[in-house]
Order: sequence, then structure tokens, then C-alpha cells
Amino acid sequence: MGTAEPFTVINIAGDGTMSLAYRADSLKTKGTASITTAYATANNGYAVYIYLIEYGKVLPGEDSDSPIGTADIFVLRDSVGQTNADIVFRLTPSVPQFAYQSFTVSPEGYLLVRNDSTLFCYGPRTPVGYTHSDVENAIDLALSFASKGSANSAQVKKIEERYAALNTSDKSKVSNYDRLQDLYCNVTFVIGSERVTEKAVKGSIISAPNAEVPNGKTLVGWGTGSGTWKFATDKANGDLTLTAILEDAATVSFNSAGGSSVNSISVKKGSVMGYVKDPERSGYTFGGWFSGNTRYTPQYSVVSSSITLTAKWLKNSMMSFDTDGGSSAGAINVTYSKAVGTLPMISKSGYRFEGWYYNETKYTESTIYSYESGITLKAKWSQNTSTVLNNGKGMTVTGTMPDSASINIRVPYTGPGSLTEPIKAAAGNSDMDFVMITISGDGIDKSQGFEMSVPVGSGNNGKTIDVYYYLDSGVKKASVTVSGGVLKVTLYGESGGGGVQIIFGLAKGTGIMSHV
Repeated sequence: MGTAEPFTVINIAGDGTMSLAYRADSLKTKGTASITTAYATANNGYAVYIYLIEYGKVLPGEDSDSPIGTADIFVLRDSVGQTNADIVFRLTPSVPQFAYQSFTVSPEGYLLVRNDSTLFCYGPRTPVGYTHSDVENAIDLALSFASKGSANSAQVKKIEERYAALNTSDKSKVSNYDRLQDLYCNVTFVIGSERVTEKAVKGSIISAPNAEVPNGKTLVGWGTGSGTWKFATDKANGDLTLTAILEDAATVSFNSAGGSSVNSISVKKGSVMGYVKDPERSGYTFGGWFSGNTRYTPQYSVVSSSITLTAKWLKNSMMSFDTDGGSSAGAINVTYSKAVGTLPMISKSGYRFEGWYYNETKYTESTIYSYESGITLKAKWSQNTSTVLNNGKGMTVTGTMPDSASINIRVPYTGPGSLTEPIKAAAGNSDMDFVMITISGDGIDKSQGFEMSVPVGSGNNGKTIDVYYYLDSGVKKASVTVSGGVLKVTLYGESGGGGVQIIFGLAKGTGIMSHV
């Protein structure tokens, strides 16, 4: 699963090789799955229930980038040997919004999930009632997992919670509860003169306690007597004593200088400082933590002694644009001493855009903004001149264009539904030659006419030729007389291809297609 990827189930064989079991194409995921194993038995193929919330989609009628949408909740059933997705049910949350979250399951068996606006709790309105048989079956399942080296602390914790909810009579009917206790070992945590002992499931990964560290010290790990305990991978296979490893601490305090407060942290002297959440301040961008002129970066900078760091703030402003007759451009956010970032691209008929200027200084996306208030950039334009473009086969196009303009001439699609169909209808002739000319470049738009010139031979001198072209969802006709063996006609087109696209047709027999 992943960003808008379908939920996929993979088979993992005993030798570690993997193969596709099935894929739920209707379920595009974002968060991770929560899985309930409490109902798995040999009789139902060890069926589990999988809870997911989809990536989300905009509501009907909304634009594709609209923030108004919903994310449905899916419950799937999976068992050994299954080859197709079994969606038990799906539902739309009562308060629609997008979601990137995962489910959690409460001790009472409720499903908890939140979308971007609301926390939801799904389950029966009355507390879930577990019988002594339910608890007994769950213990058997936990014992089976443990015998295969798959001890599960969360599973055992839920069993204990459900056992505790039984009345005295039902507790006495749970015949295997004593066997559940055999799964436990004792883990003792020692820090200074304090000793705390907790129960843990044998063969499971344990968690570090929330220990109170003596003043002036920082906790850097827990020792076993023969090494350091790795909470991410080491498993408690029996009774265990872990002793806190303490080092002299340096205190890093934070002066947010008008921003939101940040709590101080303890760091082992001579080690890298830990993660610190950036403060926030309205109208400013956080520019880092400093001691004098020295910058300290959380998770990178080494701290040798206690220190107070002060936040640096960079003023945010709005930069606006004077397009000087060009297309519109909205204001953007800029930050003092930072690169301005992406600037708007604009156009102006008959002109080439030279860039954005503040007085005589040209601004690009990498220009460092050096003001603590907003400024207005003005567009600079160069007027296009008459330019002739040649396709190398004798056909030329003349018009007001920049020197960098490009031309592409080819035969267009003429099948059903094409723009050549209305031209054929207007000309009353289905046997025609068609050409599409694409002219691209700054300042080129559909308001401009372009003169197309192509040799058609001296035998056509004096002949009047009708040229039909597509414009504004209709067809226009230009009647021109051939002179000097050249057909010259001024045509207009539609916006496209970074400039203008012209589609025109004329009766066959002029020889124009040999120049395309």
C-alpha cells in the first residue's frame, strides 16, 4: 500500500520468496492497515479482518484539486489460500473529509480513526461482551503463536483486559488462564536508587519506561551487564534486569524571541542535540537557532555545555507584479534573505517577455529577497518584428514573431471527429488536402494573422483558389489568386502548442502536399 496505490496482499513462502495473492483495485490506500487476529481459527482458515481508510477523493462535481472530499472506510477479510479481495463492507464517515490515517483498536473492540476534521469511533452502542469461551479461545491462539516464536504483547494485553471484565463465575470457567501466566517474565529497570519491575511477554520486544532522570544527568541507554539493550530488536526471553546508563548532561534552553514557546532539552555533553520542533510566529519564517553568530541545528549540532539558543526570524512579505499590459499575475509570498522562488510566466500579444525587474535589477527564482516589506516587480517587454519561418521544403510563414519562434508543419488527422470534418462540409468537398501549422514563441496568439506562402507552379498563375481554415469553432474562407507560381494567403488559428495552431484545407491538385 502507499500513496493512492491499491491495497495488495503478498504471499511469503517458507523460503522467503514472495508472490502476489490478490489486489483490491477499488481501494487506494494512504495509511497503514490495522489487523484483528482475535477471530482466527483453524476452521475458518485463520481468517483475519483488515481495517483501512482510503486515500480519499473529491466529492462529485468538485474540481480534481478541490479540498472538499471524503475517504471511505473499508473492512476486508483474509484467510489462508485466498486469491480475491473480500471486502466485508465499506462506509462513508458521517463527516466527510480527506484522510491519511490508520485505525487503532480500543481495548473494548471499537475502531478508532480520524480524518482531517473529526475523530470517529465505530462499534456497537453498548460495550462489547466477551464470554469465558471467547477469552479461552484467545488464550489458545496466543499460546499457539508463542510456541512458534511469535509472542505478541498487544494480543496478550487485550486478553488480560477481557479476562478482567468477566465476572467471578466466568473467570473460574477459563481453564487455561494459568497457562497464559506462563508466558510472562519480569523486567526490572534500575535508575539510581529506584527499581521498577514490569511484566513482559517472553520472546517479545519491550519498551523503555518513562524514567525520572536525576538533575544534571541524561539517560543514554540501558545496560544488561554485558552490553547495551536494543529496544528495537532485543527480546525479553526470561527475567531481566536493565540498569540506566547516565551521563553528565548539558541543558539546551530556547528563547523563541516572540515565537511559540519551546521546552528545554537535556543532551549528553559532547553529543548531538536531539529533535526540537520549530517555533511559529505570525508574519515570519523561522530562520534557525543561534548562539551569537553560530547556528545550532537540531539532530546535527554538537553541544558541549549548557547553552541558550535564540530564534532567528525572517520577515514574510507579499510581492506583487505590474504586467505592463501583459496577462495577469497574482502576488506571491516572499521571505527576507531567502530566494524568491518561482515567478509567474505571462504573455503579451506581439511582444517577447524579457523578465521581471525592480528598478534596474532583474529578478529570477534564485534572487535573494533583501526587503522586509513588499515590493512590486514590473514586466519588461521587447516588441516582436516581422519574421519569416521556413520549413525547409519551400513553405514559409511570415508574421510578427520573436527571433526564437519555431514552426512545425505536418498533415493533420482527418478521420471521424477531426477538425477537418467541418472544413469538408463548408467546402462541399471531401477530396481535399489538409495542412496543420503550429507556430510557437513569446507574444504569439490567435489575434494575429500569419501569411502562408507555398510554390504551386506557374501553371496555376491567375487561378483563384479557395482556402478554408478552422477558427472560433467555425470555418472561414479566404479566396486568393496565384501570382508568380506562389500561393500566398493570410490565415488565423486557435491557441495551442505554446502559440497558434492553424488547420486549413484546399482542393487537391495544387501540389501543396509536396512542401509539407
